Parts: sequence; C-alpha cells; structure tokens
Amino acid sequence: MEKILNFNKDVIAYYDKVRDFQFKSNSEIKLWLIIDFDDVINETTTFCKHLQDLFYKDIGLAKEDFDKIYKDSKLLNNKTGRRIFNFNRFITLIKQKFPAKEKFIEDVFKDTNYNEFIDQAVKRVLQDIKKIENVRTTILTYGDIDYQKRRIDNTDIKNLVDDIVYTDDSKRKVIESLFDKFHHNIENIFTIIVEDNLEHIGDCEDLSLGENYLVIQFHNPQSKRYFEKGLLEKSFISEEILHNQAALNIYNIFKINREQSIKKYRREIINLLNNPLDYNDLESDVEKNIRKAK
Repeated sequence: MEKILNFNKDVIAYYDKVRDFQFKSNSEIKLWLIIDFDDVINETTTFCKHLQDLFYKDIGLAKEDFDKIYKDSKLLNNKTGRRIFNFNRFITLIKQKFPAKEKFIEDVFKDTNYNEFIDQAVKRVLQDIKKIENVRTTILTYGDIDYQKRRIDNTDIKNLVDDIVYTDDSKRKVIESLFDKFHHNIENIFTIIVEDNLEHIGDCEDLSLGENYLVIQFHNPQSKRYFEKGLLEKSFISEEILHNQAALNIYNIFKINREQSIKKYRREIINLLNNPLDYNDLESDVEKNIRKAK
C-alpha cells in the first residue's frame, strides 16, 4: 500500500489502488464518491453481535464480559485524541481469559464469511455506479488499519470501487491530501461524502473544497448510531425513511443531470435528499433491485 502524506510529510493514511482511474475530459461535472465502510457498506454492528453470540455459545464469554473486553481493546489514538479499537489487543484479552480456547478464538476470524455482512442495497448501488462515466469511487475507512484491511480484502466489495484508503487519522486531513494528490488540476469536480459517524461528519465540515462537496449522513437501522441526529450546514440526513430508500437516494444522486453548473447540481442533490422518491414511482430495474435487496 502507498503511504499518503499530509503537507508536513507525516503519514496519515495508506492507499490501496484497485484499478487505474482517469476522468474523461468533457463538459459534465466529474464526481468523486467517498464512502465509509463501517455501518455504511458493511453491517459492522451486526458483525459485532455475531461475534458476541459465537463467543458466548462456544466458549461461554458473557455479553457483559465481551463488551468490557471490546471497550478495553480501544487504545488512545494520539493523532485524533480518540480511542480506537485494536484487533490484536482484543484477541489477546480473550485468549488470556480463555487460554484453552486459543485455537477456536483464532479460527473464528479465519472461518468468517465477511461477505455475509456486506449491506446488499449499498452493494447494488456501487455495482451500478461503477457503470457510470466520470465517477470515481473511494472507500475511506477509519480504524485499526490491519483489521480494516483484513475485513475488506475478504469481501468482493473492493472489485466495485477504484481505490481504498485506510486511516487512523482525521478524515478531513486525508480527503484534502487525496484531493491535492489526485484532483488538484481537474476542473468541474464535485465530491460526495457518505458517512454514518457524526464525529467524522463534523471533521469534514468546511473542507477546503469550497461549495464543491456535500456530506451525507447514512442511516442504517442495524447500526448502533442509527438514532444519532445531527445536521451541519453542509450535511443532510435522510431521516425517517426505509434503509433501502437511503441507498436508493445515493444511487439517484448519480442520475441527476451533470451538464449544468455545480451550484445547480448541488441544489438538486439537496432537493432529492429532502424529497426522496416514493417507492411507487420507481421505474428502472436498478431501482427496483435496490429496493428489494436483503
């Protein structure tokens, strides 16, 4: 993986190129979709509950003990001042509590089918966005870098995006550094950031991209953050709608006419998010498939 440096030459992220990408030079708006992994593409809260059930059933690890070990596995991240989950510490603490079950503990993660925890509605959106010209799709995931990479590498989701970026630093710093690295000389580009975490959304407020970006909070019912509400000037929340409708909203952003000014395009996105399509108005097979995704 390639190191991403900030303007002070500090390593702030790791970049994994999936395929070569170049915008075509024409008059339409170019789009850069930056999408989060945990509880957006991946049903991470469901995955954690799955682990909790397995450890209780097979080694007798009680829910409250699981929660305590999970909490104790979060180490202070000096880059952000926040605590961050550390996978190796998590495994070590469980092994210490159940030394006779060491092989089982290791095999749980080796035998896990990580594709089972990919959100199918969001996956279908990514499949169809991939077919649209002048759209670059980047997964930007925050957390224990080795652990995040292990989970993404063991799914087929990476085949649907152009690049994957892993960070344990500020997402704002990473986005601005990536923009400078890849898009600084490209005109007429608009950035769409899809995120579930209010802290990261706050971090992305007032990016140095002017009005040429929008942050969208994605609400997934299985997520522990589902009931978090927070509206920033440049972020919009699709509230009180079905989960697949939220995925459908993301897809329909990419159907908006891009042969217009960025200002008008941005206004149309906001209008779409504030007035989502009714399921009864769906026309295309793509939209119907997103709706039916399980």
